[in-house]
Amino acid sequence: MRTDYRTFVAALLAVWVLASAADAADIRPTIGSRVRVKALALGPGWHEGMFNRTRTEPACSIVVFFKPRPSRTDALEASSTIYVRDVTALEVYTGAPQPFQDWAVVAPETSPHLWQRVTPEALRKVSGVCGAATPRSLLPGSDQSIG
Repeated sequence: MRTDYRTFVAALLAVWVLASAADAADIRPTIGSRVRVKALALGPGWHEGMFNRTRTEPACSIVVFFKPRPSRTDALEASSTIYVRDVTALEVYTGAPQPFQDWAVVAPETSPHLWQRVTPEALRKVSGVCGAATPRSLLPGSDQSIG
């Protein structure tokens, strides 16, 4: 039986393109990414914060939430954190970058196409190694409790 190499190469190319598209859709947040999450501990709806990690070894991925501020010149204060492994859904903001000082003052555009869902597999990969439950303090060793 004669093999048609053009068909074989075309099939391989199609598989490679599909695999590359799947990898591109497997977005992972990076430190400092603006994200929104859903988590039972936070109540219903999306909650916006910043993707970060603890300063422990091995690292544990967290989302930091900020207190609302009346203006961009007021101090930016963290209000709480949650382990990434405790969230049920996470999306990364893909709209125009905003200066960090605008966080918790200016809401980003809320158009659904500006948020990209992180797959459950990618979420597991970025979760890191965490303790038993989301800590009851702002950061490990902190005396500021979560409200």
